[in-house]
Amino acid sequence: MLAIPTLPALLAGLLPRHSGIVLRSHVRAVAADAQLAAARTALTLALLAHQSWLMGDAIARTLYRLFVSRRKLLEWVTAQEQNSKRLDVAGHYRLMTAAVVISLVVLGLVALGR
Repeated sequence: MLAIPTLPALLAGLLPRHSGIVLRSHVRAVAADAQLAAARTALTLALLAHQSWLMGDAIARTLYRLFVSRRKLLEWVTAQEQNSKRLDVAGHYRLMTAAVVISLVVLGLVALGR
């Protein structure tokens, strides 16, 4: 399922677009496309824990605000506020701390479950 977004571009490149293309060159181009698709899929997989944390946090906040506090129901973070955070490596690690914890917990569960 994670690779489905990368498949159309890969499949479109299987057939050569021009008739005079050397087979070796075409195979190299298709291999490069496959490598790029695999890299994009791996990046999606690597960022999955971070996405799940963000979505779970949003769901929990919404449910709390709807059923418990009944405050800040229309609060959101603007793009300007989001971009004002530190965007260096340390800032990114700080933003993704929960994703690292989730990944370590899942890794521990997989190691225990074998």
